Amino acid sequence: MFFRYYEIGDHPCCRMQEAVEAFFHSAITETTFSNDLLPNWLHETLDKKSCKLDAKFEAVFDLLHEDGLDDAFRQGVYDQVVNTNHIAEICNGEEEVPAGVIDWDTPLGRAIKALMGDLYETLDLAVFRRNKNGGKPRHEFYREFVKVNKYVCPFCGLDKLKNVRGRREDLDHYLHKSKYPLAAANMRNLIPTCGTCNQDYKKTKDILEDGKAFYPYSDILAVEIVVDCDAYPATDNLDDSGAWRVNVSLSEPSADIQPMMNAWERVYSVSERLENEVAEFFEEWMQDLFTELDGGNDVDEASFVQLLTYARDKASQAISRRMNPGEILRAAFFDFMITRAEKSFVESFRWQANSEQAA
Repeated sequence: MFFRYYEIGDHPCCRMQEAVEAFFHSAITETTFSNDLLPNWLHETLDKKSCKLDAKFEAVFDLLHEDGLDDAFRQGVYDQVVNTNHIAEICNGEEEVPAGVIDWDTPLGRAIKALMGDLYETLDLAVFRRNKNGGKPRHEFYREFVKVNKYVCPFCGLDKLKNVRGRREDLDHYLHKSKYPLAAANMRNLIPTCGTCNQDYKKTKDILEDGKAFYPYSDILAVEIVVDCDAYPATDNLDDSGAWRVNVSLSEPSADIQPMMNAWERVYSVSERLENEVAEFFEEWMQDLFTELDGGNDVDEASFVQLLTYARDKASQAISRRMNPGEILRAAFFDFMITRAEKSFVESFRWQANSEQAA
């Protein structure tokens, strides 16, 4: 990841996990279902005729108390619920995903999976709203999230989270609900992600397949992008964009963090997407650069390098504001133009700039 997110950990939606853990803990020894197995703050909602949440919990409760299942088994289920939701520790490699006792192919396993999936939609009940006029709680959460974290998606750096005044982005199940259903309603596992990363690349992939993964709410070590060109665009073929290479690496190599880098690359195809972006837009970036020229028709080599340096520094300064996607890649591209590009390639743009001004 290019940067970390900051949690909105006090939003009422986050209390759903408290309700889940309270239910499975109470079910260890209690023999009769009642709403008292769930936190008091949820009772008013559960007592409404229109709310079917209590029936969903009761269906799981009854299966947890079928003949042959004892307190030790139910304790194991509770432990599995709690430990699976140590998401930061699991991603960071400090804990392993618990093997657990739940067989997902049994009626109990299917009922728990269905319950956890339903709870994600239930997050839009009024009890999970912070403000009376805040709208749907998940949208309210998203607005607060974007206010703190801004708009650039940290998984790709190329796309922007939707504007809070329109549709919100999906809250991606970072540990996907198909493989980790016990974390399906945990807001610390529901990560705002741009639609391209979520729907086109991550989909149902297991972020933990490499053993570790960046946890979006943890500190992220600095990552750098280096742009290079293996074959420069042909000057006599406007459809030729050249062959670009983009290397994404830790600023300071770390064997401990490399599996997280591998997971990021495997799931989101970061380097390939950055390479495609350079091939598609480098000419437009250079055209934008020409608008910075103050006139005249004799841009010499030194002034053009100065202009490139200005563009690189401007993009670099914009990165931390996280308002406009692509700045981190543009900064790396202009650095390439200054430090590694063939002189004839750079000069071709200077000549173009002079030609356009002369016209």
